[in-house]
Amino acid sequence: MGFGFFYLFLCVAAAYGPSWMIASTWQITIIAGILLTPLFRTGKHSGAARHSIPVSQLAISIVIIAGVVMVQYKKGALSEVKENYLALFYIIIAAFSYPLGNRKMMAVVPDSMGTIERIFGMTLCSLPFWLILMIIGVLNNQLPSPEQIRQTFIVALSSGVIATILFFKATEMVKADMHQLAIIESSQAGEVVFTLLLGILLFKDQLPSPTA
Repeated sequence: MGFGFFYLFLCVAAAYGPSWMIASTWQITIIAGILLTPLFRTGKHSGAARHSIPVSQLAISIVIIAGVVMVQYKKGALSEVKENYLALFYIIIAAFSYPLGNRKMMAVVPDSMGTIERIFGMTLCSLPFWLILMIIGVLNNQLPSPEQIRQTFIVALSSGVIATILFFKATEMVKADMHQLAIIESSQAGEVVFTLLLGILLFKDQLPSPTA
């Protein structure tokens, strides 16, 4: 869930627009993490109380929703409405999958398990999912081109390794405090700027309009 559905639907959504548009819409994951809070308990035993939604962080997230709506509105004026809503649908699935997988792992694994072990476990358990997708892809399409492999390597190194380790370590440090966890998850908003700059430099993405 945390790696499989997250990466799958985010990659599918990427086919419908430039990276900056996907990254800005991806900020829905901040609200998703907040809304998922009641699913988890304050302790590992079944009798522990459930966490409550941090209302203050949720109120601030209204700004995020407003930004997403503006980006989608502008994007919708430039492309097919159907494709626009499909991309939004895929991103919403990915946006809920990522914090759900991360928080669930923190809730079930022993406290002695560190960030690297947790990431390794999630990666190992998601391998069958990726192998199935790989087989389907090879049977229905040709092998990836050298350019696709290069881009995949860059994304895997920057997002899959560096960013994931840093982000998971930060969430692990505050996992007992849902308010602090929501703040850490909201730091993902900074990725929009980096995605815009790197997308233009590395992948020749188109510049967003002044309104977007």
